[in-house]
Order: sequence, then structure tokens, then C-alpha cells
Amino acid sequence: MAGAASFLQPGCIDGALAAYARRRKTRGWWVSEKARLYGLATSAFSPGGDGQAMREIHATLRGYWQIFRNGKGWSAAQIHRVLGSPPCRACGREALDLPALAAGRDVGMVWGCLKAMSGVKRLPAGNVSAMAVSKFLHFFNPRLFPIYDRAVVRNRAFPRFRVEIRAACERWEAALAPLRSQREFARGLNDYVHYLIWAAETVRGTDAAASMETFGAAFRRMVADEKRGATSPPDVETYYATAFEMAMVGALGLRHD
Repeated sequence: MAGAASFLQPGCIDGALAAYARRRKTRGWWVSEKARLYGLATSAFSPGGDGQAMREIHATLRGYWQIFRNGKGWSAAQIHRVLGSPPCRACGREALDLPALAAGRDVGMVWGCLKAMSGVKRLPAGNVSAMAVSKFLHFFNPRLFPIYDRAVVRNRAFPRFRVEIRAACERWEAALAPLRSQREFARGLNDYVHYLIWAAETVRGTDAAASMETFGAAFRRMVADEKRGATSPPDVETYYATAFEMAMVGALGLRHD
């Protein structure tokens, strides 16, 4: 594939999502489970907030997703409070998405939310779990925050797309520079910020309307095919971070299919 944005381009995203669909069941990547969590998140983060929905999200991520493995984490109530605070509300579903982030390059606004959530999982030596931060933020706003992990993103995507990621971060250097002195950046959030910038640049470099229509149809097919009783979000065509993540993972898998 020719560039960082190529796996999202019309004509390429189809193959990337097909590769993801082939691998999802053997890897336990249930798209219908994401759909269920998106529905709960809509309730949890709507005006007034549904505390029970937040507790279900927390229980799922703590249990099946093992988000607090090798560490201790915040309670559902504490996460709910932080995600309802001004720094995180500024990055909510109705406030910011990847195209808007790419247009404004306002890393400072996103940093406020990342920093607020940086303590969600306690690790030795005060390190920050970018994985835990990203997973809660993804369901909070799947239009903006892609899921990050070490096994796929850090160990496979970063080496594969290192040229594109470096180029994206160089274009954002003026916005990145103030973060380099931040403790949380050096302790674990640096990779996630670079990943987020790459995601924004990737979406900016594609025909987003056409690609997101293709993504929405593919997402709905996967949910229906899994027959697990989940319902696709009605606005899934706006879930830019989900589209980026799934197409990127599929693009990595194309090398082995």
C-alpha cells in the first residue's frame, strides 16, 4: 500500500475491512461487542448520564478486555466524573472528531482530556497506560479516539508505517513541542499522541465521505453476520476512529492473507 492514507481510500478500504472481517472471529475481535458498548456509551455520556450503563462498560473492559491487568484502576464512578469534566467534554462526540482535529491541529485541547484520564490505570513508577486511556476514550468518542495497544499498534503498525507516522508528526511539530515537557507525555502518552496525529492526517488525506459510507456498510454486515443480538449505531458512518483502527488492522493483515 502506497501511503498512510491508502488503506482508507475508496477502493482500498474495502480490501482492508474484508481482511479485518476474515480475522475478527479467530482473534475474538467481536464487532457486535463494540456495537453493544457504543450503545451503552451513548446512554452513559448523554445529558444526565446513565450510571448503570457506565458500570456495564467498566465491567466489560475490566473483565473480558482485561484492561486493568497488571495494574489497578479507577472505579466506574470516577471515570464517569472525569469524562464529564470540562477537559473531556471539549473532546466529546458532539464537540470534536478526527477531521476537525486535522483541520485545527488543536493538540492542546485533546491533551487536556488525555491528561485528565492519565491516572485511570495505576502502573509502577508512575507510568501511564496508553492502552487503558485509549479504550475508555474510544467508547466515550469513537469519532476521535482510536484504540491503542502494544501488540498490534506499537509492535506492528508503528514499524510498518514509521515513515508516514514520522511525516505526520513533523507536520504537527509546532503543536507537539509544548507537550514534550509534560510528565504524562514522557511516561507513556507520547506514542498515543503520535498515533492520534497519524489517524487525523490519514483521515484528512482521504475522501472521507465515500470511505465512511463503505465503512458503515461493512460494520453493519459484520454485526449482522455475528448474530449476537447487537444493533449497529445509527451514526456509525461518523465513527472515524473506528474506521481508521479497523482498516489499519486489516491492512496489516493483508500481508499474511
